[in-house]
Amino acid sequence: MQQLHQDTTTVTFCGEYQDQAPAQQRDRPARITRGYNKDHRPDLKQLLYNRTITADGAVPVHCRSMTATPLMIRVHAQTWLALVGIIGSSDFLYVADSKLCNREDRA
Repeated sequence: MQQLHQDTTTVTFCGEYQDQAPAQQRDRPARITRGYNKDHRPDLKQLLYNRTITADGAVPVHCRSMTATPLMIRVHAQTWLALVGIIGSSDFLYVADSKLCNREDRA
């Protein structure tokens, strides 16, 4: 638990998903919706999968499905706080992709 690696990936969907919980529902699960598509396919919907593993064995520590929106750049702040809660301290190295480098998370 001294070095954790975080990554997000999108799962792409097509079709209609009308039975999803309304966006206004506070405790709703992640929604399949349009967002920033890494495949450059604005016609397809997606879901974001966020996972963090240990560096010394790839043991999953934290996983979460999320609605893919342009605001997903903030995924690292949410993940960091969750990991601190799991580990009980902030004494670990957090390795992430380039989305970690943004002005909003420089607090």
